[in-house]
Amino acid sequence: TLETALQQLKAAGQQLSLEQALDYAVQIAEALAHAHAHGVIHRDIKSANVLFTESGSLKITDFGLAKLAEGAEVTRTGSVLGTPATMSPEQAQGLDADQRSDIFSAGVVMFEMFAGELPFQGATPVAMLHQVVYAPAPPLGQLRSGIPIALERIVAKALEKEREARYQTAADLAADLRGLRRELLLSGSSPERSGLETVAMAPVPVPSRRRRGRAAGLAAACVAAGLAAWVGWPVVNDQAIRFGNWLHSRALPAEKRLAILPFRNVGGDSKDQAFVDGLREVVIGKLTSLERPGGSLVVLSPDEVQAKEIGTPAEAGKRLGATLVMTGSVVRAGQQPQLIVELHDPQSLNVLRSETVEVSQAGLMDAAARLVRLLNLEMSGSTRRTLAAGNSSDPEATRYYVEGRGYLLRFDRAENLALAVQSFRDAVAHDPKYALAWAGWAEALWQQYPSRKDPLLLEEAARYVSRALEIDGGLAAVHITMGHIRATQGDQDVAAKELTKALELEPTNARALTALGEVYEATGAYDAAKATYRRAIELRPGDVNTSLKLGRFYNSRNDLPAAELYFRRALDLVPDSPLALSNLGVVYLRMGRYSEAVEKLRQSVSLQPNASAYTNLGAALYFLKQYGDSIEPYRHAVELAPTSSLYQGNLAEAYLWTPNLREQANGAYRRAIDLIKKDIQVNARDAGLHARLANYHAAIGARAAALASIAEALRLDSSVGYVQFKAAIVYEELGERELAWKALQLALQAGHPRTEVEAAPALERLRKDPRYVRMANPQQ
Repeated sequence: TLETALQQLKAAGQQLSLEQALDYAVQIAEALAHAHAHGVIHRDIKSANVLFTESGSLKITDFGLAKLAEGAEVTRTGSVLGTPATMSPEQAQGLDADQRSDIFSAGVVMFEMFAGELPFQGATPVAMLHQVVYAPAPPLGQLRSGIPIALERIVAKALEKEREARYQTAADLAADLRGLRRELLLSGSSPERSGLETVAMAPVPVPSRRRRGRAAGLAAACVAAGLAAWVGWPVVNDQAIRFGNWLHSRALPAEKRLAILPFRNVGGDSKDQAFVDGLREVVIGKLTSLERPGGSLVVLSPDEVQAKEIGTPAEAGKRLGATLVMTGSVVRAGQQPQLIVELHDPQSLNVLRSETVEVSQAGLMDAAARLVRLLNLEMSGSTRRTLAAGNSSDPEATRYYVEGRGYLLRFDRAENLALAVQSFRDAVAHDPKYALAWAGWAEALWQQYPSRKDPLLLEEAARYVSRALEIDGGLAAVHITMGHIRATQGDQDVAAKELTKALELEPTNARALTALGEVYEATGAYDAAKATYRRAIELRPGDVNTSLKLGRFYNSRNDLPAAELYFRRALDLVPDSPLALSNLGVVYLRMGRYSEAVEKLRQSVSLQPNASAYTNLGAALYFLKQYGDSIEPYRHAVELAPTSSLYQGNLAEAYLWTPNLREQANGAYRRAIDLIKKDIQVNARDAGLHARLANYHAAIGARAAALASIAEALRLDSSVGYVQFKAAIVYEELGERELAWKALQLALQAGHPRTEVEAAPALERLRKDPRYVRMANPQQ
């Protein structure tokens, strides 16, 4: 806790530096602003309720609680609620607390950080409450030399006895603290004039999960987090230059595999969330456009960050292979939103650098330029042109565009797509030449197509993206959008041309490479697809997702040794990747290496429980004929994805072959049948769905339904090995041996793994048929 850190410093005869305390004060004020914006009043702000994260940043905890501790806290219902030393005067008098009460308590914590002691003290709780209500806080300057007058005024205003005289919002308090921090650095003031120390500070002991019981030195990290935001602003004297150089003493990695985590919406209304999400998308797009083959920067896939719910720098390092992690907070100070960006080392969890940009004033070009400098990238003429590409000079158009990108990020909800369409429409209304906004409008319509299945949506989307290309044909993002639309319309040749053009403009663009590979796969151009995925690895060797994509491609083509090679390569990059472990487990499963599959899949679910890995773990145990043991992971899969017909069907299979649980199989199969019928309503031409439905019907003895479903599956696509494999099971269970034998031969000829045939308990009698024995053992 912050309280522990302050006590240990005091015992050592030390204090927080003013820079560090100022940074902590900003973090506390921003946290309160966020809580208050969501209608939460803490009522017990104190240093004991402020915790350090592993990265050294602060978190406020114990919201809404007033704990009874030894000797110091008063919690009598209907009387006083809180901690005497840090509660507000109105709380001390038993009055209701509001957000200004939290601001007073935050002022007490700030006073404690800067002065090294509490402003109100007394021998008993009653004496302390009297001080809180009636005694003015001593001026900070009396307890510590070098305190800037502006800082003394900020703390005094937070500690005003009358609520109306205090800061009225925590956002206002945070804004003044940030403004002071900026003013002190921009002034180039020396330590003697400003009170800011520019030497390394005493380490603050911070317990963490990794280093419990040891003191972690966070001094330099906290200075970087709090004050490196201002590097790149004009300097006015040698002292400021030395200060700026010192702030950049923490080196960035030579190979920047950058993960950009979701930005936080601090102190803003929930309606601002789309803008915050969109701003991150724009930052990702700008930095991605700067990637070059063989360059030092690789921006890791934001889709993977979202899909894997990566929330911390440590997770990004372990699960994505990031060597550098960017976090961001958008803070609204009045009408001027500020983006505060921090760069983290995912291994040490130190904050390496920070930057603050006033978004509405700076514009996207200036914001991106600041981030380029923050990342130590070269700011050449071509870089400036790349960053400027596609921007609008109209601030309102830009705002609507950013907002639209944010809504698109959450495209799974129909209302968000409608809001995205409206935002992009407003953007082009303000700036008809805004190519990216036209393309965004087209993308929002394209995203609506899967649920509405209206071809007119795609036609309208194509018109808008064509308009974007007429305005500016040099934007990779616009060509990618056109590629997606044409692929959905079935024009794969045009889609491939558009995505190829996008890659000419941005050779390492991950989304373009992936989409082009998928287009080639969809058209059966497997050699071209393989070459595209290999090219992605050559251009983005540090991106684990390129290896995963190529591994999945080989797996789909039944080239299991090659799939194993690339999934192992992914694990070399990210040893703790749950996805790589799960995929490798699937390959081992298909190879018949069931024990190895169980090992990898258990590792995967221990790192990140997910339905897919659980059901594959169940399958590995099932193929080992450990049917009873397979039930638990199958149940976990169903719990995590209760609407999945596949997972419910797998659980039913395990029940069927576990003697003491066989009576539960019928009910589980019927649930699977109800679910898969809903799947078929959505995609009636999926032969695999009809084949599984036939399997489930056969298992419960519904002969006519089983035969009808397998006939439909074979009519839709009889060339798929999986469909013929399921046909063999259905016919065998219904006593149609000849039909089962023919289907099994066709399944193996189509490349369905023999390991699955050997492991299927429903085919046990068929495997004893002399024809199968001769085929399986040609030497005998």
